[in-house]
Amino acid sequence: MPGHPYIQTDLYAHFSLDDLCADVSLSKYHLIRLVKNQCGMTPHQLYVQEKIRAVKSGILHADSASDLAYRYQFTDQSHLCHVFKKYVGLTPTQYQKSRLI
Repeated sequence: MPGHPYIQTDLYAHFSLDDLCADVSLSKYHLIRLVKNQCGMTPHQLYVQEKIRAVKSGILHADSASDLAYRYQFTDQSHLCHVFKKYVGLTPTQYQKSRLI
């Protein structure tokens, strides 16, 4: 599902599995199974991965973590940092510093 228009265009909104299923005309369980078999992760995990990719770009353009958290609908800056570290292995600040070297 990477590159799916729903995942690409709705990074600023809350993820809705129901909307995605309606968009591709599949049941939730069938869609989850297909995506997990093909990509090794659930549609929601792919969605979060795409958000993190966008956040990485924002960090490299010197956007603040609080602005990025708001833009990409994370609960708050702390939530963004937690999710970012889970997916990237670094905090946003550490990531930014590692890219400046």
